[in-house]
This record gives sequence, C-alpha cells and structure tokens, in this order.
Amino acid sequence: MSLPLSQIAADVCVAPQLTPEAMAEAAQAGFRSVVNNRPDFEHGPDQPTSAEIEAAARAAGLNTVTCRWPVATSRPRKWRSVRSCSRSCRGRC
Repeated sequence: MSLPLSQIAADVCVAPQLTPEAMAEAAQAGFRSVVNNRPDFEHGPDQPTSAEIEAAARAAGLNTVTCRWPVATSRPRKWRSVRSCSRSCRGRC
C-alpha cells in the first residue's frame, strides 16, 4: 500500500480518509500523529469509524486527534475547529 499523501507544509501532509490498515504504514514512514476530521460513516456504513482508526493508530504508536464537523459546516466555524484541534495536538504531534 502506498499512502496517498500531499505535503502542504514542511511537517504537515494531508490525505483522503486512511484505513485502519494504513496506520502502520504511516508510522513506518515516520509520521508521529494522525488528525482524523471525518465524521463516522460519512459515505456509508462500509467506512471505518473514528474509534477503529484511532485504535489502529495507537497500536502503531501514533498519537491521534479526532476533530469532527459536518461537511456543510460554515467555513469560519470549520476553521475555528481546525485551530482548536491543532492546539490539542501541540506537544504530541
């Protein structure tokens, strides 16, 4: 498996929703943390839950932060949520 990453800053990459199985590969690639901002079952019942992703990330030795907001959230509110999640990751990511 190859992680579908896009680097947006020196120490930040983004990706489409990763599976629980991708967490070990992320850790092997040198990542220390995963921020999950997808709501559970956003595209149906076959998607992994945040709990499944978090458990796999922790098993791989990664820190996790879960920040959920509805897709239709207004932009200013969404970015406040992103800032809040970023703050909760400081010192662990």
